[in-house]
Amino acid sequence: MLPNERSSGESMKQQDNKHIITFRQAKLKPGEIVEHHLEGWIGEMMGKGDKTQRNGQFVLTNERACFYRKGLLGEVLETIPLGKIT
Repeated sequence: MLPNERSSGESMKQQDNKHIITFRQAKLKPGEIVEHHLEGWIGEMMGKGDKTQRNGQFVLTNERACFYRKGLLGEVLETIPLGKIT
């Protein structure tokens, strides 16, 4: 399976947006599979600096849980290995 293909566990009804398309193309590790993704946000509604609210995608792969957002002025990638989640 190529990194950009959907896994059998991922719903075919989901619409891929620009964030998940870019994540699939640039951020997947070799052998990593996107299991599921959904729209969400990170940060605080009225936050400033590092706490600014950013909309993007929560992505669950077979190796990690991520939040990813690609914008004109940069990107946000927050990653948690699945082994660290209890």
